[in-house]
Amino acid sequence: MYNNIPSGSRNNLAAQAYKNSYERPLELETNTFNLMKGFFESKGFDKAASESIAVTFIKQAKQDGYNP
Repeated sequence: MYNNIPSGSRNNLAAQAYKNSYERPLELETNTFNLMKGFFESKGFDKAASESIAVTFIKQAKQDGYNP
C-alpha cells in the first residue's frame, strides 16, 4: 500500500497512539479550562478546536511545571 508517510513515522504514530490510550486522565481545573476555551473561541476557533487547544496547552504547562 502506498502513502506519503515515511515508514518510520507510521511506527512512531502507532506507538504514540498506544501510549496515549493508557495514560492517566488529565485533571483539569474547570475555571482554567473554561477561561482558555473561551479565549480561543473569542479568537474565532470553533468549540471543538478551542477545547482541544486548551487541553493540549494545560497538559504541556503541567508537564513543564508552569501555571497555565
